[in-house]
Amino acid sequence: MLKTLPLPLLGVVVGVIVQHAPYLTAYFITDDPVCLYCSHHSPLKLFFDRAAYSCFSSVHFTPLLPLSFKPDWWLFRLNPLGPHLHNLLAALVAVFLTYLALLRTVFSPFLAALLVALWAFSPPFTLVTGMMTTRHWIWGLCSVLLAIFFFLRWEQENRKTTLLLALFFHLLALLWKEGYITLAAVIFLFASGRIPEKVRKALPFAVVSGLYLGWRIFMLRGFGGYPWVELSAPTALSHLFWSPFVLSQIFFSLPWLLPGILLLLGRDLGRFLLLWIAVAAPVTPILPTNYPSDFDMRLFFPLSLAALWGMAQALQRLPAKGSLIACVGLCALSLAVNLPHGATLLSALHRGGEEGRRVIQFLRKVPCAKVYLVGTAVPQWYLASMLEIHRELLHLPMAKGVALNPTGSLMSRGLITIDTSDAPCGVFRYHNQTFTPAGGEVAQAVEHFLFERRGPAPTLQGNASDHRLLLTWSPVEGSSDYLMYYGGESGIYEDALPLKKSPFIFRNFPSGAYYFTVAARYADGTIGTPSAEVRVTIP
Repeated sequence: MLKTLPLPLLGVVVGVIVQHAPYLTAYFITDDPVCLYCSHHSPLKLFFDRAAYSCFSSVHFTPLLPLSFKPDWWLFRLNPLGPHLHNLLAALVAVFLTYLALLRTVFSPFLAALLVALWAFSPPFTLVTGMMTTRHWIWGLCSVLLAIFFFLRWEQENRKTTLLLALFFHLLALLWKEGYITLAAVIFLFASGRIPEKVRKALPFAVVSGLYLGWRIFMLRGFGGYPWVELSAPTALSHLFWSPFVLSQIFFSLPWLLPGILLLLGRDLGRFLLLWIAVAAPVTPILPTNYPSDFDMRLFFPLSLAALWGMAQALQRLPAKGSLIACVGLCALSLAVNLPHGATLLSALHRGGEEGRRVIQFLRKVPCAKVYLVGTAVPQWYLASMLEIHRELLHLPMAKGVALNPTGSLMSRGLITIDTSDAPCGVFRYHNQTFTPAGGEVAQAVEHFLFERRGPAPTLQGNASDHRLLLTWSPVEGSSDYLMYYGGESGIYEDALPLKKSPFIFRNFPSGAYYFTVAARYADGTIGTPSAEVRVTIP
């Protein structure tokens, strides 16, 4: 088999392994511990039990993501090498499937391999491979490619089992990542025949998408999604318009190059634009309109493959020699731009993991009965999950000496009020999303970090109507911004949203009762006195 693969493709495989090899032992970050902990639920509970699944997420229904950490735990326990190897395997499978898909377009193994190289070293691919908890983008894409492959086979063979395989992989893609829900529209575009026949062929995939949506609504008690995302036609159109220019900036550092290449499609440009809209639709509300942050690169992962297909089609319009020269040039430019960026991105992930490792190692040595973890939701979420893993799964002694305030829990307990008369041995204050205790090294933090309250508490008010929630609060002099904590239970807040000023509108909130509190945050990272909790019921 290897003898039939072109050398450039083997070079891509080796290059991806070499790029990620130094970071295969990078420690867990952000949501990684949550996935590990929730993987211990039975598959049936993750798929059908609301309470069990809610320990993982209340806004996304992607049960295959925590489930995928089950073999990682069986084989490697709390060794990060296992999940990283899993991600690397998923990346190599995606590279191979993408190469096979491009062969149907360019009919040249060499050109297909060059285009895969351009894609495999781009920041979106590097990020979703480097972060454990973005592997669902990769496996979801692999499922989409297999669904399209079996659909095309079904068109040729007209065998029901082949169609069922295509529908099965479509469902798998949705259970990996809901961002692939528009596959029915992609199938419509690729199907042969006139429009009525295309509709008939795409209809089974639309039915699968509908079944998934019903399942999702049941599990999440609503559509889910980030509640702070604004859904408006002008915003969506703006994000959609700028997305090819932003992706071109990511690929080549030239925002006009990708749109220019796609103009070569000529009469096929219309079909490509429809494909682009279909792929971009699920992430359009949160797509950046300028060069994205490292973490937001994941949003361009499906679009990067759509762009790859468009470039392959466009290059086919050139003479053979011109197509080869253009492909080599584009690949060389992209590699020159993105190889250094990829190394920087992976190094940043590695540093974040090392901070997490140091804090966990320190907590295992704490000799006292209480250690308070104070700060924004992400570090609390991370550390609370880690403590649950040590306490419940590894049964290590350190868990007996560490507690969150008010109680240990998988879910973040939100803004913590410290009573210094309780004389805890350690109080940690976290800035933003770092894991390093404020004011010094971990080893020096055990005795003297006390949480300081500053300034008056804001006065918070909330009103709800038609799944919209308006929150207003009084300003606090000297604050840099505010942290809005919210959750479905009194005193238990699942997230903290940084906001610049009052008022703020949450949109598309599912029906139910919610609890909010807001606190001022100052330039040095200190969080002020929280407001009284407000209960708001959305009819």
